[in-house]
Amino acid sequence: ISFMSDANAFLLGEALSGAAREAVSPIGITLGTGFGFASMKERRLMVGESLIPYGALWNRPFRDGIVEDYVSRRAIRARYQTLKRCSDLPDVREIADQARQGDAEALETFRQTGRFLGEILAAPVREYGADLVVVGGQIARSQDLFLDEARALLDCPIVSAAHIDDAALRGAAQYGLLGTARIGIVLLKDKLPAGIIAAPRAGHERAIAEIPQYSDSRRGCKQHCGGDDIPSVFCLHSGRAPNT
Repeated sequence: ISFMSDANAFLLGEALSGAAREAVSPIGITLGTGFGFASMKERRLMVGESLIPYGALWNRPFRDGIVEDYVSRRAIRARYQTLKRCSDLPDVREIADQARQGDAEALETFRQTGRFLGEILAAPVREYGADLVVVGGQIARSQDLFLDEARALLDCPIVSAAHIDDAALRGAAQYGLLGTARIGIVLLKDKLPAGIIAAPRAGHERAIAEIPQYSDSRRGCKQHCGGDDIPSVFCLHSGRAPNT
């Protein structure tokens, strides 16, 4: 049995066959009950101990609380209730419907959410050299109401996921099919080291080799993922998506 966090599986799915298929070092976030975060460098998934996402943001200090206090389902609902000064607590989809009908407080709720999201992601985008942020989770269905606010504060594009419903399933399926070494995973202890070189861990030696600059993606795929017997269509180094 193989395990993978939902945030890692989401980003992997979008990198293989979704909005991040052309990105080199994307960041993936999932917005829903919480704030999921995952990142890739040179088409390799960055993970910490126990293969959890490296650099998780949900509990990082932000303003007067932590990240999830400002960007999550409960945060959006609480913000709308405060702005509207109402006793009931509608869900995010209902607030989005109200916003699209011109409700001023609902519109402001999502504008503030977008600004907070941009502030939260600005530093990780610079730190990781991200070339794309892809947003998933059910709140991404309301991306038309808040992503422009975030976009204005970031040094790279931010887009909604191509497969909001099943990106994580796609990523998990490929991980289960191909395993750690063939997918390409880098294990990091504390901070991102220069050159993205990590100390080997049992069973991960090939997956965490030094990452070269690939001038020939097919050659790089064969070099690091095992040769001709592994179709490059399944390999993150190739930048190509599976045809399934």
